[in-house]
Amino acid sequence: MPTISMFYGIIISMFFEIEEKHHLPHIHARYQEHKASIAIEESRLLAGSLPTKQLRMVQVWVDLHREELLANWDLAKEGIELFRIDPLKYGGFTMLLDITYVRAKPDFSMIVGFENGEQKHFDMRPYIDEKPWIRLKEGDTFVKAYVLNGTVAWPGNLDIDPETLYERST
Repeated sequence: MPTISMFYGIIISMFFEIEEKHHLPHIHARYQEHKASIAIEESRLLAGSLPTKQLRMVQVWVDLHREELLANWDLAKEGIELFRIDPLKYGGFTMLLDITYVRAKPDFSMIVGFENGEQKHFDMRPYIDEKPWIRLKEGDTFVKAYVLNGTVAWPGNLDIDPETLYERST
């Protein structure tokens, strides 16, 4: 079951289908221990359950990406690889994801884990000579990164916006 999108801890997937098995285009959403099937055409819950907040987020996402989802549905019926679809965004930004872990390296880069299960690489070198980040060059301060309140922080009361980490990481 290919994962086609992830946002705010929700994993969106679409199975490769046997055409006669299902004629109603739908997606599968998982959040923690919850699972649900959602109709693409009208964003309604077909089976399973999600917490109310997460169900609404999935329904909004389906409404925003209906054309892409229907195109993926057609590909799935043919057994063709599906396309990834952008995550749900709020106010032009990806919904805020908490950082779950960080591993900072001496070369001023770090591996960052997000609550949706993604792991990304963030390169701090383009910013390291700017205030306030220049303080991270002192001794081994940069490699002392830790998770605090859902983002990356360092000794000396420095932290960085988790949205920046998510959007600018690879």
